[in-house]
Amino acid sequence: MRSSADGATNWSTETRMAVPTPYRDYQTAAGFDHPYGDYTETVNDGAGNFYGIWAEGESYLGSGDVYYSKF
Repeated sequence: MRSSADGATNWSTETRMAVPTPYRDYQTAAGFDHPYGDYTETVNDGAGNFYGIWAEGESYLGSGDVYYSKF
């Protein structure tokens, strides 16, 4: 995540929103290592809070997970 306080002229340094889940061997620091997942959305709640929401799964037949992180 990065942010700008001056209308996108300058940006903060990148910060990590989340880390790979230890029990999911297809997740790495570089991202997902398979074609199922990485479905993302960014939303706000009207009070100035922003959230990143994403989902992934092991296969089309397997179970999946939904994650979120508040900025």
